[in-house]
Amino acid sequence: MPQADAQAGLQVIPLKCPRCKTQLNAEDRDVVYYCAQCREGFELAGNKFFPVQVRFALPQCSRQGTPVYLPLWCFSVAPEFQSKNRFKLTRINQFGFAFRKVYVEGFSRQATSLRLDIGLLYTNAQLEFETVQYNTLRGCSRYRKDALQFAKIIVLALIDQKVDITGVDVQLNVQDWNLVGFPFYKEGIAYYDGILGKKFYID
Repeated sequence: MPQADAQAGLQVIPLKCPRCKTQLNAEDRDVVYYCAQCREGFELAGNKFFPVQVRFALPQCSRQGTPVYLPLWCFSVAPEFQSKNRFKLTRINQFGFAFRKVYVEGFSRQATSLRLDIGLLYTNAQLEFETVQYNTLRGCSRYRKDALQFAKIIVLALIDQKVDITGVDVQLNVQDWNLVGFPFYKEGIAYYDGILGKKFYID
């Protein structure tokens, strides 16, 4: 059950949907909770819940078994690149604006190379997907504001594959955002994503 600082000490916050009062299932490190009754998510900041739109992606590469839906933050952005090197900035602008959607892992996983980051791979693919109704979302332990900071790292890492990003910065002007549950199928110690069909090690 979450706790928050209060003037008189720690305040216990009941882990119930702020709308329908249904008990919410969660993991210890979660900061976003999904209510299957309301079909809406809530981000806990301080001692208050803030609504989060949650969508679930329809599997495109189905495998045996029932998928586990893992959360990724999805930001629709208008990137604005800055650099004192005008030649470099011109090259970046030739393809940098292709990254209109940026995905960031919302769940905890073992440290891994950035090139194996699921959000980076999804961002590079600029995923398009249909949605499906579902009622279970695996814990989201990354705040939206933290995910947005990591989104900048993802964009710059993808740019760096084509142009040296030394001296380059990017401002992501967010136009829309939501949390997306993507389907993953567990096989042994690996997970196969239901969108690209790639294998990941998450636990």
